[in-house]
Amino acid sequence: YISATMPSVSQNELFYAWESAQGKKINSIKLDCKRIEIGQLFERDNYISKGPSDFYHQSKPMMVKDFNKFFQSSKKASGHLESTNSFKPHSWSFIGGRGFQLGVTAQNELGSFATDASIGVSAFEGTGFANLNFNYMKYYPIINLEFDHAGRNVQIGNDFSKWTETKTGLNILLPYFFQNNRFFGAHFINFGVGFINATDNDYLLSDKLDDEQLTSKTIGFSSSTNKEKSRQQIQSSWGYELSFNYTDLKSNERDSVNYLGQYQLSLNLPSLKENHGINLKFSGEYRPKDASLYLLQSNYVPIIGYSFSRGYNYEFTSKFDKVSLNYVLPLTYLKKGLGDWIYIKRIYANLFYDHTKLINIDIEERTLGSKGIEFIFDSNTMRKLPLSYGLRLT
Repeated sequence: YISATMPSVSQNELFYAWESAQGKKINSIKLDCKRIEIGQLFERDNYISKGPSDFYHQSKPMMVKDFNKFFQSSKKASGHLESTNSFKPHSWSFIGGRGFQLGVTAQNELGSFATDASIGVSAFEGTGFANLNFNYMKYYPIINLEFDHAGRNVQIGNDFSKWTETKTGLNILLPYFFQNNRFFGAHFINFGVGFINATDNDYLLSDKLDDEQLTSKTIGFSSSTNKEKSRQQIQSSWGYELSFNYTDLKSNERDSVNYLGQYQLSLNLPSLKENHGINLKFSGEYRPKDASLYLLQSNYVPIIGYSFSRGYNYEFTSKFDKVSLNYVLPLTYLKKGLGDWIYIKRIYANLFYDHTKLINIDIEERTLGSKGIEFIFDSNTMRKLPLSYGLRLT
């Protein structure tokens, strides 16, 4: 075996996580113990060795005459510079929450602040962007500073509105994390202010963006609790994710009311078979019906994600509500590859049904429905990258 970890005693058995070349499992051994006094721990020939081995019987014991002196350190504590390795990148990625992007992350040794920088192309609108984030985490709450420059391309009816924007913002984040047995959760409250400069666009309206400067105020709340997954589970068997965000926008050129409200509730439920899972998701957003106003971008969607029903592109809407039902199940554990290029570990399927109601540019209600299946290939690519590839039939 490779290792044995996480011991837990129950009555006369010792349970532990046992790992071998074939994977992990729970193992146990019977205990036949007798109680010993604390003083006996430090008697000669017992449990203290002076060699590097963790097994006391493989090296000669040392005599401990003064137990307290033995554990006293001769070194004095000294200050540590908070700036040490502040901007030395320690991780990178080329796929992120907004699409194909090259991103790097740097964090100082004390873990009190971190910097994220990325540049790429948005999967949501097909335009370029550059982003810089700085998080100061030494004190509570967390302070976030953000700079973002992006091209925008929003479908409005049969036309497209294109412009570029630059955003700077300050966010105050109040986090709370907990873990109880195999359940872990994260809760956040966010307050933010920002400044947005939107250039002249090419949308043919008499009242359009014209180097408009806006002030944004945001309040948000998110809460999630999930049960830890087993090694072969595709998703958590029990859990939820809930979030609300509301942003108020004020322009320097007009008095029109502008805002964006968003909500999402996702529920993970167990299914009839082991390693199968059910996900039920409710989401939506609402904003003013005036399409000539500045349109704040929706929450960034992962590269394989979607806002409306799968198979439909996002377009301007003053309101939409969506319900999604997903059923995931493993198909096969292929465990085959092509040389050192790609190794397919597992193939699983996701059966889905989406239903969306929205208000379009003509203030008419539309219904978008789709159903189908997704095949996901979990891989180890180039012996380094844990990538998943997908094929969707709608």
